[in-house]
Amino acid sequence: MPVSNLPGDRQNADPGGTEIYTNYVLMQQLYKTDEKTFEEYITASSAYYQAQEARMKAENDAMLAQYRLEEIIGLKWEQVQHPEKED
Repeated sequence: MPVSNLPGDRQNADPGGTEIYTNYVLMQQLYKTDEKTFEEYITASSAYYQAQEARMKAENDAMLAQYRLEEIIGLKWEQVQHPEKED
């Protein structure tokens, strides 16, 4: 299972919602110009990093499930013949 959002990728900047990342960046900029308090900045920062952590945990859980399934069936995921999708 390839992971499309690797750490450092630009895609990784938005871990689970454009709104969370946008709010974080906005709060960061407003805090730098003294338009928002430190508490407001920390709240936005915390939400952003919690979303990142949740995304990484979900990716990890999916990879572990795949590896466990591969162990059970004795084949790599790429070797499994998947039924064709019906239209």
